[in-house]
Amino acid sequence: MDDLTDRLRRIVNNIPDNLTLEDIVIRNKEDTIYPGEGDDSHSRNLYSTNDIAIALTNMPKGATFPNHRHNSPVQKELIIMLKGSVCITKETGNGETEKQVVIKQFEIDIIDKNILHRAIALEDCVFVAITVPRDDGYPR
Repeated sequence: MDDLTDRLRRIVNNIPDNLTLEDIVIRNKEDTIYPGEGDDSHSRNLYSTNDIAIALTNMPKGATFPNHRHNSPVQKELIIMLKGSVCITKETGNGETEKQVVIKQFEIDIIDKNILHRAIALEDCVFVAITVPRDDGYPR
């Protein structure tokens, strides 16, 4: 987990120095859980300020996260795969209609703002989703 926290700090500048992902999970166990639609998926808001939102998402194999985009002011969404794998399909915006990326355990993917994207769990998976800055209503 420390390696993931170090990698995250290199990407996101606004995380307090004394805060680790393990601390966030422990301190926010009672936060709101956002259930998925039509399956056993759910997301839990772990940490949220105006600068960043961090959610922990669980998806069973075959579950889908529908097409969505994070509009301004969101600059980036980061996905850190903690367990399992997921296929993210993205609208590329450069003439190609879609790009598929498979994210496996301990890999990170970055989704730029306003990119339409969806996910399907290739196996039971758990990942951290981060928006920078916070997307109001995130996770949905």
